[in-house]
Amino acid sequence: MKYKLLLLVTGVLFFVSCEVVLKPGNNYAEVEQPLSDTEVAAGLRKALMAGTLSAVDTLGQVNGFYNNTDVRIPLPAEMDNVIKYAKKVPGLEKLVSTIELQINRAAEDAAQQAVPVFEEAINTMPIYDVWGILNGEETAATYYLKEKTHEQLYNGFKPVVKKSLQKKLTGDAPAQKMWDEITVKWNNFSSSFAGNLVGVEPLTISLDDYVTSNALYGMLVEIAREEVNIRNNERAREDKLLQRVFGRSGKKK
Repeated sequence: MKYKLLLLVTGVLFFVSCEVVLKPGNNYAEVEQPLSDTEVAAGLRKALMAGTLSAVDTLGQVNGFYNNTDVRIPLPAEMDNVIKYAKKVPGLEKLVSTIELQINRAAEDAAQQAVPVFEEAINTMPIYDVWGILNGEETAATYYLKEKTHEQLYNGFKPVVKKSLQKKLTGDAPAQKMWDEITVKWNNFSSSFAGNLVGVEPLTISLDDYVTSNALYGMLVEIAREEVNIRNNERAREDKLLQRVFGRSGKKK
């Protein structure tokens, strides 16, 4: 009888002990694990993609470039004399007055199709100094993207821009067609007696090269803007990985 009683008491104590051991305390909190290099790299890529999507939303709409003083694409400096003497060339003044709008409309159209180009560059670029980028300047990730993938971005974006320049995006002719007309009219003038007299140079600019460079710059400006937002604004970090990498955990290692 004493033996059975002993077993009963022991069993009760065992289950009570288990309950005490398994029951969480009032101040229990999950311990956050340290960030790994892999997580930081993934977080940087995700931030750059978030910046890309934000840039597309901002720039890929009507007046996204044209009304944005930070990224609006101006006429090339080589156009200064063209503008100055446009009245002397029949039909040139009207073309010159609308070409800047046409160029920016083409950039806005190209921005709408930029995601695959940037996504490939972001996902394939090697990231070596992940902590240096994370703990660097507020635009360090965007700067790294520019430095490591500029040629890839340029080569991928240029065909997109070229197609946009050939589209009729307003009531006027496509930007490329208008540019070609300007070039022909101006170069005829520059080689004429009057052109030689005032000493003007012919236009030799490749419009798709010029617009690609400037549109790419505009995209990077907006990506950098969103990177700063993600670093400084908790509400901009909607993704759990972004919260870990750019939140409390993303401190100097």
